[in-house]
Amino acid sequence: MADAPIKTVDWAGESSVAYVLSMNLHRRHLTDDQRASVALEVAPMIEAETERIRRAKISTARSGEAETGVNSPQSQPDPRAGHPSHRALAEQFKVSEHKIRQAKEIAAADIGGAP
Repeated sequence: MADAPIKTVDWAGESSVAYVLSMNLHRRHLTDDQRASVALEVAPMIEAETERIRRAKISTARSGEAETGVNSPQSQPDPRAGHPSHRALAEQFKVSEHKIRQAKEIAAADIGGAP
């Protein structure tokens, strides 16, 4: 077994979290409720990665500004960046927005917090 080759993939895309989910989530036999729950669990990872990518793009844009002296619109922060909406999570996990809201309410009730 020690001689078995390890399969690796060079990832050139933006979101490693999305890649891992796309390669694994479809292999699981999950109900809509379970997929919605997983969506809420990985939402903080998606937010963190989105913010990291956004900051990298701003940094890259600002580097170009320093060289060209041009104020790039990409360097302006988007207040919505980094926060996947219920719609985005629902689309990515192939569930309804209603299921995402339900999972959020259930999670909040489990920990005694507000939805």
